[in-house]
Amino acid sequence: MAINDVQEKIDQFAALLEKYQASANERNDILNLRKALLQDLKEVAFENEVQKEEVWDRYRQLATIFRDKIEQTNLELDAFADEANRRILTLQVEIEKRIINNTPVKDDYTFLRQETDSVFEFIKQNNWPTKEARTTAWDQFNQLREQLRTRENEFYEKLREEREKKASQSNAFAEIILEATEHCHADSAADAAVDAWTTFLQKTTDQNLIVAQFEVRHKEEALKTPLKTLTEILRDIRKVVNDNREIFTWEDRQKVYDQFDKLKGALDVAWETHKQDLQKKRDEREQKKIEWEQKQRDFLTMMEGKLEKQIAYKDNLEKFGNGQQEFVVKLEARLSNQQEYLVKLYDDIDEMKMQYDAAWSSGFKERMQERIAQKKDKIQSVESDIEASKKRLLEVEDNVKAYPTRLLDAERSIEEIQSKIIEVRQKLKIEVQ
Repeated sequence: MAINDVQEKIDQFAALLEKYQASANERNDILNLRKALLQDLKEVAFENEVQKEEVWDRYRQLATIFRDKIEQTNLELDAFADEANRRILTLQVEIEKRIINNTPVKDDYTFLRQETDSVFEFIKQNNWPTKEARTTAWDQFNQLREQLRTRENEFYEKLREEREKKASQSNAFAEIILEATEHCHADSAADAAVDAWTTFLQKTTDQNLIVAQFEVRHKEEALKTPLKTLTEILRDIRKVVNDNREIFTWEDRQKVYDQFDKLKGALDVAWETHKQDLQKKRDEREQKKIEWEQKQRDFLTMMEGKLEKQIAYKDNLEKFGNGQQEFVVKLEARLSNQQEYLVKLYDDIDEMKMQYDAAWSSGFKERMQERIAQKKDKIQSVESDIEASKKRLLEVEDNVKAYPTRLLDAERSIEEIQSKIIEVRQKLKIEVQ
């Protein structure tokens, strides 16, 4: 080994220290160069003792600078780890305060998801002092995120169960209504309608529903004025429904009101004109259905293309791991947003129903029915999307769980290969690049 080659390596060592940014690759490069340089200094033949002392002094100065930089870097990395652990602990405290030791509401889950995203964006940085510190923090964070996701799913599942319970009660009352109104057709026997009315009052009382004090109807009077009796009975049944409308689901209430409208049309001369309007509305609804189906096919094509792009997004192992972590967050956010959106759609429908019930204009009712039908279609689309998102989330989480082991194996393999290369080059006395 010539002295010029050694001095050239020392210059290279100094240049690397000058631009040192504390990345893992740069640190390894400098460590490898220092190790090779130290070996060369032991083997090189100096021209004299003065030259030897000068060269060794410069090497020691650079080695000291390198140690100082390493110590400073370690302090910064330790500070990052402390801050990351503090944020994780803060997230844990918020979860305990809002959803474990309290009765959570939707805003609590929205806040905690935002906090979880913020912690994720911070700890995903490659500023950890050791692999063990990074792994420990990620394990704790993933446990908190899983705990939050489980609680959130339970929260929305409870909302769904409450909606199903209401649907069951609503269906039972709707059946009573429909059974009673079967005897309110314009061509029905008035005495049969009176019997049906009496049975209806008994059943609604048994159901603990709000029933006003209606006039007692007699068959004799009904036979004298059958049309008037049928009209009044239908009106009274509708009033009972209005007084108890909060127990209905929108679908059952719509079914009942459709029945009322149909029967009233048979008693109202203007019903024929209204039937023409309904036919026009059905045609428009069918056209919208066709357009909606086409949009869904287009959306399916777009999603298939998006899936192919996602599958292709695997440039290297580290990018793959980070991409999968971020994809978990995106899927959770999407699932949560869709669940919130689903609740909002149901709330919108309830609001539309109230507007429909309170409306007097037939034209407004038609437009409102059309909007409600569109909301219903959207609900089906969102529910399908939620199921697809849940399935995709499980697949991505499997990849995330396998990622740390694969990354660790890859890093160990790289270190072993680099070490072997240095060892072979030193044996062959080939300059380490």
